[in-house]
Amino acid sequence: SKFKSRFLDPNGVFVDLGSGHGRICNHIALTHGRDMKAIKGVELCKKRHALALEQSEKIEYPGTKPEFINEDMLKTDLSDATIAYFDNTAYKHEFLYDIFSLLPPDCVIVYKSGFIMTGDPTFCIETTYNNNLPEDIEPLGNYTIRKAAWRYGRGHDF
Repeated sequence: SKFKSRFLDPNGVFVDLGSGHGRICNHIALTHGRDMKAIKGVELCKKRHALALEQSEKIEYPGTKPEFINEDMLKTDLSDATIAYFDNTAYKHEFLYDIFSLLPPDCVIVYKSGFIMTGDPTFCIETTYNNNLPEDIEPLGNYTIRKAAWRYGRGHDF
């Protein structure tokens, strides 16, 4: 993976902004929990946050257990983040710049849309949306973004 060293850093802190039910944080904790200092999910919706907590209690993690924070991501201290993920598909483009301003300069943020406006480099992402669908169903991948972009918290030195 492009950012594998970030997930193998013993001082690494992964943050999922808008973590929902906590699936991404749980995945990171299960695959890289032994290697990272902290894994955090930030979710404003109380119901989704509660479901993330409930789900995390059912999992036996091999290392770092994810921390789920119920608050506005724009009011969250992100100063220790080394890699962040933000699915900004449904957000206005300007909101992305608000997120960038909260991140440390060397933090890598991976995000889903708006990269044409930022000029950030993109990479293809694999999805499982089209696996094992019946033939009479139109592939869901036709409606999903198949690329993601990345940048350092304060942009790139191009």
